[in-house]
Amino acid sequence: MKKILLALVFAALALGQNITTYYATPQVPVPTTVTQTGTAGTTEYCYWIVADYAGGNSAPAGPLCTYTSNATLSTTNYNVVSFLTPTGPLSAVTGYDILRTTSQNAPTGACACAVATSQSSSPVNDQSNTLSAYTVTTATASATEYLDNTSQSTATLQLSAATKVTGPLTVTGQATVTGGIKEISTGATAFTSFTTMPVFLVGNITDVTDISGQIWFSQIFIPNSVTLTGICVLTGTATTDSFTMGLYNTAGTLVAHSALAGATLSNASVPSCQTFTSTVNVFGPQSFYVAIQGNGTTAASFYVYGAHNNTGFQTGEQSGTFGTLAAITPTTSFTASVGPVMSVY
Repeated sequence: MKKILLALVFAALALGQNITTYYATPQVPVPTTVTQTGTAGTTEYCYWIVADYAGGNSAPAGPLCTYTSNATLSTTNYNVVSFLTPTGPLSAVTGYDILRTTSQNAPTGACACAVATSQSSSPVNDQSNTLSAYTVTTATASATEYLDNTSQSTATLQLSAATKVTGPLTVTGQATVTGGIKEISTGATAFTSFTTMPVFLVGNITDVTDISGQIWFSQIFIPNSVTLTGICVLTGTATTDSFTMGLYNTAGTLVAHSALAGATLSNASVPSCQTFTSTVNVFGPQSFYVAIQGNGTTAASFYVYGAHNNTGFQTGEQSGTFGTLAAITPTTSFTASVGPVMSVY
């Protein structure tokens, strides 16, 4: 068999044909919002959306998490999951599968994780704690193009006849680190710590007194796709309050957080770090927001950016309840003395 294939290739080359093979992975939907209807609670649920194609499924897109779900889902207390349909040179979507996990780790292989399958459109209501059996599989497709502009598809995923495949496709979203720009490591492990605006570019930071439940946030740029494990803040002069910290996407949705019960900060005027409740895969390059929230019981403090000329850097704050990192409303400008000096790693 190998000899026959080699003979065909050499024959094609002898005829002056240029053979190029392209590979594609099915494009994923874009999770947008998950909202709670009825009586709220404190349960964390994360949702994943799979697009079904004629020849196979996409990878799970997500996570899209809520931290205020009722522990018992029903027809009166339920979560509404919304998403956008994928676009691109692949064939039409035949349906959508909605999966649920209790962490921000993507489901893999066989799992009891399906909320609903073969759904025709968005949104989808999650009204039951019972999940169905499901097997996560991701289809691939390939197409071979010749110099005479003929092509042969060996696709396990049906390609659109109306659109020519022009190169490799990649999955986009926040489900895995198979998209975006990969990190480059010259040592044993990659350097994966990223910070908000460098202090030396600002030259003006000041410590602020914690206010119970208030969410203080700053823009952070993550240049490559990476798995993050935790988050840090530059402490002020007093450190005895309890604090929780979170990472938000540009829509203001919380994608990772430290323990919501909080923990005290480290010694004064040093970075104080907390691990996320679970690791999170993020895609870069793109912007996120990092935030801190304290219980405000003993007037502890942390450093924020003072007035400066770099008005493109985005900061903000909003009131809240300690222990509940609600969604934020992203800003488009800089506000002095509210954006914390933070990093992720």
